[in-house]
Amino acid sequence: MNLTNKKNQRYLSITLIVLTALSSIKNTEVKGGGLDAEMGKGGLDSAKTRKTLIKKEKCIPIEKLGFVVFGSLFPYVAFITLRRLNILFTPDVVSDTDYDNFIKFLTGEEVKWKQKRVYSSLNEFIRDNDTNLEGFHNYVQLVFPNELRGMANGDLCVNYDVFRNLSKEKLKEIQENARPCFLRMVRFWGFEFNADGGFTGHPEKQSFKNHNSLRVTRVLKWLWIIGQFDLYKKFLEALEKYYPQCSSLKSHWRNAARKTKSLFEVPSEYENYVN
Repeated sequence: MNLTNKKNQRYLSITLIVLTALSSIKNTEVKGGGLDAEMGKGGLDSAKTRKTLIKKEKCIPIEKLGFVVFGSLFPYVAFITLRRLNILFTPDVVSDTDYDNFIKFLTGEEVKWKQKRVYSSLNEFIRDNDTNLEGFHNYVQLVFPNELRGMANGDLCVNYDVFRNLSKEKLKEIQENARPCFLRMVRFWGFEFNADGGFTGHPEKQSFKNHNSLRVTRVLKWLWIIGQFDLYKKFLEALEKYYPQCSSLKSHWRNAARKTKSLFEVPSEYENYVN
């Protein structure tokens, strides 16, 4: 069983909940009135008598149900917390060969990954249908990387030292390839790219009340890193126009460029996005 696979992790989480719940209520049941009826008959109300009857009927008093529920949920909460902190299922530490493939992937080459990836090339991503773009999750961190490690990409993230040592031609190629990938992603989100370089949004197609909200932040960061400043500006303007009430607008999208270094010199007209 591959425990770095999110689907397998989900199954394991559910299994932990079920097993813990079963172990918590083993040989017990809450009887609807049996205990109260027994105490009511004889007028018994002492703690000792209640304890004896509980043991006799093997039931859980209502005041202890909270501990059963807590005991059932605690392993799951702990599991999710440790996974989020990368203490469990730490992303793979990739080799130099993997990182070379990562650079080739971003320059548009078709690569053979050491580990199974969703796409072998950017063109494969661009040609894919909306159903797969919604259903698959581990491609976003590869097509739109930033400086942070992730559950899907491991160390296949932006290493500024490596990227800055690339030739100007190769870095320019990565910058140019970011544009069609971005346009494919926003089309999937229901945006139309206009002749004037702006975007027309269709809020009825996408609410951004799911994981796509986080995807937007990642895409904006990549646009800033790779020097696609105009696309960054126009897309952020479209988000503010068509999704003014979206909670992610203030908390994430507007701040995507802050604390994010660009591989290219930031023109003065865009400096307000980092201040």
